[in-house]
Amino acid sequence: MELSFGSYHTGGAYFLLCDGSVQFITESINQDIYTGLGSRDGHEVPQEF
Repeated sequence: MELSFGSYHTGGAYFLLCDGSVQFITESINQDIYTGLGSRDGHEVPQEF
């Protein structure tokens, strides 16, 4: 967990989003959506997660 996002919560991790909301993102999230959520300049449009 020191080299990437993660937590000790079972099944996923909590993330603070730019709109101020906190979301639990499961470890089974689609990899393309997960990458898009962490991108600053890839112009991805994240889908529901």
